[in-house]
Amino acid sequence: MNTDAWPDWQITKLDAARHQLETAIRLLFEQADPVSVHTLAHASFGILKGIAEHRKEGRVLDVAKELASRGKNGEFWNGFNRTGNFFKHGDKDPDGVLSGTPAIESFYLWWRCIHFKEIDDVKEPFISWVT
Repeated sequence: MNTDAWPDWQITKLDAARHQLETAIRLLFEQADPVSVHTLAHASFGILKGIAEHRKEGRVLDVAKELASRGKNGEFWNGFNRTGNFFKHGDKDPDGVLSGTPAIESFYLWWRCIHFKEIDDVKEPFISWVT
């Protein structure tokens, strides 16, 4: 194998998380593959949360706890993790099917991150979103 094709390089965990998140954001606004958007965002958050736990960074962990408590019985967190883990693990439920389309799921998660409420809690959500 030609070593010029893969030059030596180093990257920190924080840099990796930043790259993943920046790519997810770019793909989201390009209306690219929603599975990739969700997978990259989920992986980035996992790195950041792990580093925060190691460093005992309360602010990041407080945000994670807040996200985990949103919705009925932590529904937001459960959905974010359920979808991320579905895309990540092939050995768990190898014949499983995710309900809904990735585009709709990604929009739903995006909506909840931006507005901190469920679409069902808003009258005419798309009109509210546009305005």
